[in-house]
Amino acid sequence: MASSRGVVCEICEAQHITKSANFWCPECEEGLCSECQTHHSFSKGTRNHETISIENYLKLPSAISKIATYCNEHNLKYQNYCPQDDKICCSVCISECHNNCCGLKSLQEIIKKFKASASIDNIEQILKDMRSNYDNIIKDRKRNLATIEKSEKLLLH
Repeated sequence: MASSRGVVCEICEAQHITKSANFWCPECEEGLCSECQTHHSFSKGTRNHETISIENYLKLPSAISKIATYCNEHNLKYQNYCPQDDKICCSVCISECHNNCCGLKSLQEIIKKFKASASIDNIEQILKDMRSNYDNIIKDRKRNLATIEKSEKLLLH
């Protein structure tokens, strides 16, 4: 939740305490002060959540920061993607609207595949850059050798 000072800790705010947030949890979609972030990182239900600093959260493009992880209709976490309807779904959405749809995919699996493909793209780019560097080194060494041979001929004649 935004305030004039930035983002407030929503756990503190629920207790009628106003504190600025130092961290953002994308999974919970809420700001956390340092103390609440510590509890958040140890709590069984949230210890695997990856928080980011508020500074980094505020730098995100609005198109990214506004991506919802919870269904507005059922207030449950999105878990699946329906390619047939091109929609993300919570468990209730699936049973109510997508039980006849084919090819539902787990968002967790889609994210894993996306991260893997991004890594492969990154490795491919690194290899292309290395190849280009090696080609440049070989060309440079050949030019140096040609220059040395020319200098040698001039000195001998």
